Amino acid sequence: MSEHASGGFRLAWGAWLSTDDIYRMRWELAGLIDQLADEERWSFDRRARVMCNAARGPISDLMPSLNFYRERMAEVFAERDARRLVASLMRRHGAAR
Repeated sequence: MSEHASGGFRLAWGAWLSTDDIYRMRWELAGLIDQLADEERWSFDRRARVMCNAARGPISDLMPSLNFYRERMAEVFAERDARRLVASLMRRHGAAR
């Protein structure tokens, strides 16, 4: 990764990120981490540590981290939807919980 004169960064595989891209990605990452922390009921210390690592980590970690947390949140939402569907079917058919 190299810094570009216009304030952006060129990644090793040739992709170019502007400063705004980097801010947007860090903001999205923070939101994903916050959502996952809420869903999994992380302790304050764990949340702070993960958030600090994401905010201060190298730019080269942004895309892999975003991918990881997007996938993890997709899993969380799928699990939640499955639980709701099962609960709904059980209520509809009068099954005990």
